Formats: sequence, structure tokens, C-alpha cells
Amino acid sequence: MRHPTSREFVENLPEVPIEEKHCKKTDGKIELPTCPICFTDFDMGTKTLFLPCGHIFHPQCVKPWLKDHNTCPVCRKELPSN
Repeated sequence: MRHPTSREFVENLPEVPIEEKHCKKTDGKIELPTCPICFTDFDMGTKTLFLPCGHIFHPQCVKPWLKDHNTCPVCRKELPSN
């Protein structure tokens, strides 16, 4: 049985722009994080949604999932439901 994430919780998730601090640094190169739903790298400044578990998503990618599930699509950490 599916349980949607609380609409109030989703509406209050902060939109955070991608900054250098969110990027992995390897051999002096910056590696941009990737949305785990659409597998597209985020550009610097892209507005993202951070779930409490720390996973980052494009809002348009994760919001449809959250309408049907009260878990992170990556780690399945439970989120508040209705």
C-alpha cells in the first residue's frame, strides 16, 4: 500500500541552489552531483530539493514520487505522511 508524503512537508522542503560545497572534488576537478531520478548532472545554481536524508533531486523529478510515496526514492528513509 502506498502512502503519499505530507503535502505540507513537501511544500516546506527548501529549494537549495547547487554550490561548489555540494560538489565532489577529485584531483582538483569539480564533479557536479547528479539527480538520481533522471541521471542528469546539476548545473551550478540549479534549484534542487534536499530531502532530510541528504539526497538531492530536481523538484520536477522527485515531487511526482512524493505524491505516491512517503520515502526517499534512493535510501527509502521514511518521510511524514498524511
